[in-house]
Amino acid sequence: MAFTPLTLVPLGVDRVLVTIVSLACVVLLALLSVRAERPARLGDQSLWTVVLAAAAIGLLLEPVRSTLGFGQINLLLAVLVVADLVPRRRALPQGVLIGVAAGMKLVPALFVVYLLLTHRLRAAAWAAGTFAATVAIGFAVMPAAAGKYWTRYVFETARAGPTGLCRQPVAARRADAAHG
Repeated sequence: MAFTPLTLVPLGVDRVLVTIVSLACVVLLALLSVRAERPARLGDQSLWTVVLAAAAIGLLLEPVRSTLGFGQINLLLAVLVVADLVPRRRALPQGVLIGVAAGMKLVPALFVVYLLLTHRLRAAAWAAGTFAATVAIGFAVMPAAAGKYWTRYVFETARAGPTGLCRQPVAARRADAAHG
């Protein structure tokens, strides 16, 4: 459902929009991270210098480059999770953003386990409840697609596609590793 609005714009424009949103997410991740550890003496100008430097370095990292190259929503999901975990004043209860992220892609649901292990039971309950609400919304808005996903596709792990070395036979991986 997250990408459905992109069907309203011409092909090519959607790629530009996804790239812009992803780049903004890199900056937001840097901002959230720096603010979480920001020394009190760091002024606004210095804050933005550090944030932009961190974002630039982030763009060099393989997961960020891959996400940008594939046009995925991983950076948006990271922003939702980090924004939910860093200490700050909240408009929403802690856990809600993790629940939304898990509703978009299942991997962020692992942070519910983290919330449980760190004894943030209320946040874990909010995350699980919000996730359940996203599933219910999916069934309400796109019942056929949601039904197929939750009864069939969610169990087809091979449909994610090869990730390079994962599909190579063990002997080929060992040969690649031996040659550097």
